[in-house]
Amino acid sequence: MSAMPRAVEFLLQTEAKAQTALRRFSVHAEGEARHQWELILAENHDAAAVGYLEQHSPAVSDPGEVRVIVTACDSGEEHCFRIDLNDGGEARPCD
Repeated sequence: MSAMPRAVEFLLQTEAKAQTALRRFSVHAEGEARHQWELILAENHDAAAVGYLEQHSPAVSDPGEVRVIVTACDSGEEHCFRIDLNDGGEARPCD
């Protein structure tokens, strides 16, 4: 019976490590008002952009592209991604 507490302790430690690896990002699609920013928990800027698109359907430009701006809440570092929704979700940095 002593193996059960060790297994539970291992699972709790694994979950705690996974949660500490996540960072907070403020994300919105270009052209949306500031109050439409969404707080996303993710490992990095790229994952935050994907997480945002999984939860929202922002306006898409003519060529089927959406620009997503991701700002790290802890550092203020900002990344912009151009994501082509017609081409399997290919993401590139904004120009």
